[in-house]
Amino acid sequence: MSFLSSAQKDLVDRIGGVVDDVEARMMLGTIGLFASDDQFGILEEGSLYLCVDDESRSTFAEAGTEPYGAGGVETASYLEVPEEVVEDDESLATWVQRAVEAAD
Repeated sequence: MSFLSSAQKDLVDRIGGVVDDVEARMMLGTIGLFASDDQFGILEEGSLYLCVDDESRSTFAEAGTEPYGAGGVETASYLEVPEEVVEDDESLATWVQRAVEAAD
């Protein structure tokens, strides 16, 4: 995964502690995060976006996060994870597990 920055590699490694067989794939200028061939996240520059469903969307809304937007098109099924969640292993694990379930 030489296309990952060191910070992105560290984050993928941390996520790998929560999700078995996490895989980062280069996709049209962004990085998709996959578990069992289901995309559950997106890494773009310094931001992590996770897949949401009707149940988890409210948690992201309460945090005031933004939808992923590539080429001016917003994708409401992936919302940005707040920095304080990314920095906390326990919170990150909870949010990632929800995203994997939403992507399944």
